[in-house]
Amino acid sequence: MKFSCLSLLVIFAFCLMAKGETVIHPAGQKIVLDGVSGEWPSLEGAAKLEPKNGVELQVSHDRKHVLLLATVPDLSHRPLPHDRLVVKLHWEKPPRASGRFVEWEIGQNSHAQIDGKESVQLHAAVRHDLLAGETTYECAIPLSSIPSNYQGLSLSAQVWDESATDKPIAEWTEQPISLNEFTKAQEEAGRILNNTDFDTLTPEQAHDLLTHTIPSVGNTSSGFRAFREALNRTDYSDVDKAKTIARFLHQHPDNPNANGIILMLFRSRLGTLGWPKSLNVVKAVSQSAKVPREQVYQGLRGHYIGKPELVLRGWKVIGPFPYDEDATQRNSTLPPSLKKITLQERYTIDNQTITWRPIQYTEEHFCDIRKSLATEGHGKAYAVTWVNSAKTQLAAMEFFSQSPTQVWINGRSVRVSIQSKDEIPIYLNAGWNQILVENESVSTGKNADAESWQFKLLLLHPLGMGEVPDMQMMAD
Repeated sequence: MKFSCLSLLVIFAFCLMAKGETVIHPAGQKIVLDGVSGEWPSLEGAAKLEPKNGVELQVSHDRKHVLLLATVPDLSHRPLPHDRLVVKLHWEKPPRASGRFVEWEIGQNSHAQIDGKESVQLHAAVRHDLLAGETTYECAIPLSSIPSNYQGLSLSAQVWDESATDKPIAEWTEQPISLNEFTKAQEEAGRILNNTDFDTLTPEQAHDLLTHTIPSVGNTSSGFRAFREALNRTDYSDVDKAKTIARFLHQHPDNPNANGIILMLFRSRLGTLGWPKSLNVVKAVSQSAKVPREQVYQGLRGHYIGKPELVLRGWKVIGPFPYDEDATQRNSTLPPSLKKITLQERYTIDNQTITWRPIQYTEEHFCDIRKSLATEGHGKAYAVTWVNSAKTQLAAMEFFSQSPTQVWINGRSVRVSIQSKDEIPIYLNAGWNQILVENESVSTGKNADAESWQFKLLLLHPLGMGEVPDMQMMAD
């Protein structure tokens, strides 16, 4: 198996080379978003686009964000210039579906606060320097806002002066960009890996790569892939493999695939030690290497992916209740009528009596509210179940839905996000714990089904290690 040049040199995706494409290397150092451009001149990967009317635009990346700096001359000596920067990322996605983009608007209002519209959370800073006579914009655009299999990535940017609203004072339109995964210092190691046939690699060659080449690119996705393939070609014992993995984690705790390395470490000891001792190995190594907790969770979670026994069961559902048309924001306070649930409650809505019903499930183990309530109407529904924990303990909750949702554990609100797949730490009391979900019939997102009204809730070991220890679910 050979790595292709594109899989090595382009981060996250297959990018097409285009006429006039600007190749962007990683920043190689941390950029502080403070509106001060002092770090940028020393960045080897900060490509400069062609200046427009004296406005300069530099672009770099940190493997997680596209980093952008715009420097705008402003000699007006206005203390709060009403300027703004509009940024778009465009891409194509097979089969030739063009016109997809995400957009942000960054500016300063009369209180010197950053404001404007955004489709995905954006970190940004704006600073006006009266002495230097310039305004600087810095922002970090998350690469998670674009699909992993994009093609033809390009950048558009406009700088507007609010005193002249007919056209921008500077504009770059769909400038093709390619995000190189390696710094210039790492490219030689990248070429070595690209010319390596891992299928015919001898144990001695694998050891040499692990010792001399891979460490220099160990903080990249390609470094992780090469490390995994080379390690599989060694003749190391399970103990030596675990030691090599631990050493790699200590050298590169910020590798974008640290969760995959954690999973390798866990599995390298699982067959010999069993999962409790293997978990202790992972805990000790990840703590000493300072691997972020979410990476540890995702790594261990990968061993238990797709297990239906983790999906919470025993739900009862009631509804639909009408929307609160007067509510300007979601209220995390538990409705008074639901503070104590006996499943004997009855409510009259539009002259119809509604009661608790057993939930029905889809083939993917989602709770199907619409089917359970046998309704074509819209509104809010409540679903409740209980779990019995033998002790007070921490657990991880994962929640999946395309609709606005609120969750209460034992009457205490737990924040969940629409379409979020991150784990949410929760506490379970010793004994029975009530879990109540409020879910709306409104679906969101590009791929949302307008007819769907579903959710799925999972409870796991706090580090993603399968089922919560000593916990029992309600039966359906």
